[in-house]
Amino acid sequence: TNLLGIIAAMTGDYSEAVKLFQEGLTIFKKLGDLWWISKARENLGSVANLRGNYPEALALYEESLVTFRRINDQNGVASCLLNMGIMAYAMGEYQRSVDLLLESQENLREIGVLWSIVLCLNHLGKAELALGDHEKADEYFRTAFKTSVDIGAITFSLQVLVGMANLFLAEGNPQSALEYLALALSHPSCDQETRDQAEELLDKLEQHIPPTVIEKAREAMKDNYLKKLILIAE
Repeated sequence: TNLLGIIAAMTGDYSEAVKLFQEGLTIFKKLGDLWWISKARENLGSVANLRGNYPEALALYEESLVTFRRINDQNGVASCLLNMGIMAYAMGEYQRSVDLLLESQENLREIGVLWSIVLCLNHLGKAELALGDHEKADEYFRTAFKTSVDIGAITFSLQVLVGMANLFLAEGNPQSALEYLALALSHPSCDQETRDQAEELLDKLEQHIPPTVIEKAREAMKDNYLKKLILIAE
């Protein structure tokens, strides 16, 4: 039921995913399998997240975290803390988000899950930016970007670029924001979520930069994105 639930969630059939994960949770409770009980709750939290029900997702992640801690599963603890930090950010609880993400990062570094560390650092940057600490946000974004490039996780690199563009805009530097957004959008590995976020930010940039300049920047990046990515990471 777990695998089928994951497939249902990935294809957007959230009701079916919840049904399958709930069925699995019932079975695991009867078996007394604490790891799978935690995993089923975490999966249910992820479906709630996809549905935009962040309080429900946060509550399910918290339940899962308690059990993962009980069985001393560091991977599960790190994953739940990361997800909780992301949910807290989505709910506007930025300081709580930072606290959860820092705890997650500590666990992630111990177990060495680099792609999750990148995700954690990126969200730390976003949370610190929301709190108004531009220096910390910049540090987190740059570390996330360099790490993502080092491990070849370019899709994550492009997500971080959008966060960095938001920081540039907040600092009154729309030209640099445009450059980073154009770079993200020109890269073939840019996923739809990142593309949507970048396009939304580009719309805001039109208040500061003429549309013709924005279009020229996007065209200029099409053949130079690899070189630019390396320069930013250095």
